[in-house]
Amino acid sequence: MERADEQAKLANRLKDAQLRHNRRAQAVQQQLKIYNAVLNLRIRLHSLLNLACTLPPLEHRQTSPPWQTPSVQTDISDLQSSLHSLSSLADDAFAKSHPSAQSNRTFAQWRLAVLDHWARHIAHSSGKLASTSFKTIDTTPSAHIKATLSSGTHLQKSRRATHPIQLVAAQTLESGSYNFHYNDTPLYRTLLSDIIQSSTLSMPLDHMPLRNRVRKKRTAALAKGRRIRYQVHDKLVAFLTPVPLPHPGPVDQILASLFGSRRLIKQ
Repeated sequence: MERADEQAKLANRLKDAQLRHNRRAQAVQQQLKIYNAVLNLRIRLHSLLNLACTLPPLEHRQTSPPWQTPSVQTDISDLQSSLHSLSSLADDAFAKSHPSAQSNRTFAQWRLAVLDHWARHIAHSSGKLASTSFKTIDTTPSAHIKATLSSGTHLQKSRRATHPIQLVAAQTLESGSYNFHYNDTPLYRTLLSDIIQSSTLSMPLDHMPLRNRVRKKRTAALAKGRRIRYQVHDKLVAFLTPVPLPHPGPVDQILASLFGSRRLIKQ
C-alpha cells in the first residue's frame, strides 16, 4: 500500500513538472513572437517614414507630398493593425504570468517604451535638422543627410564607438551607403535571435529537486536569464534608433496618426 502511494505521488510530481515545463515553453514561444513582431513593425515603420521624408524631384515639387499619397495612407492603416496585433499579443502573454491589475498597468507603460524611445529620437533629430539652413535643399536626400551628419558630431562619435550598432553605422557611412538601417537588418535579426536562443537554453527545469546545490544552480540560471532579457531589450532599443530625417512635419503626422496622440513625440 505504501509503495503504491509513493508511486502515485511520484507520478503526480512528474505530471506537474511536465505541465510547468509546457507552460514555460509556451511563454518562450510567445516571447519570440513579440520580439519578431516588434522587429517587423520597426522595419515597416522606418520604411514608411523614409518614403514620407524623401525630397521629391524639382519637376514634381508642386504635386502632393509623398506622405499624402493613397499608398502611404494604406501603409499607415496596415501599421495601425500591426500595432494593435502586437499590443494584443503582448497583453495576452503578460496577463498569463502577471494577472494583477497593477502589473498590467505597469506592462502597458513598458509596452510602448521602445516605440516611445524611437519616436522621441526621430522628433529630436528632425527638429535639429529643420533648424539648420537647408543649403543642399535641391540635392538628393542621401547627399543632404551626408552633409548634415558630416557637419555634426554624430559621425565622429560613431567612428570612435565600440558598440556594434554604431560601428556598423560608421563603416556604412564611410563606404557611402547611407541606408544602413535597411542593409544591416539580417545582422541584427541574427544578433537578437542568438541572444533569445541563449535565454531559452539558460532557463532551469522546474522539476529539478531543490536541494542546496541545485537551488544555487537554479538561482544562478534565473539571474542569467534576467541579464539576457535586459540585454535583448537594450539592443532592441539601440536597434530602433534611426538616422535623422530632413522633414519633421510628415514624421509628426505619421506618428500622431499611429499612436493617436502627439504626446509620444515630445522631448
